[in-house]
Amino acid sequence: MAQPSIYKTPVPHKTKDIFKPEKGRLLTVKQVSKILTCGTSHVYNLINFGKLKAIKIGMARGYRIYEKDVEAIMKEFEEADF
Repeated sequence: MAQPSIYKTPVPHKTKDIFKPEKGRLLTVKQVSKILTCGTSHVYNLINFGKLKAIKIGMARGYRIYEKDVEAIMKEFEEADF
């Protein structure tokens, strides 16, 4: 018996390719908080206010942040006058 046509048609991948080697590793919020020496809630605030770019992974997997974006925000913090 032949398989229905739905099994023969490849399903296109709907998500963008998020892995960009030129931007470094993908870090978790906890890893970023250790690098920035702050709490995870501060990292979430940076993400929510648009100061730190992040990628949402699934419903429960949380956010991932590129290493280069963390370096950029560290540089921004160093240049800021407090």
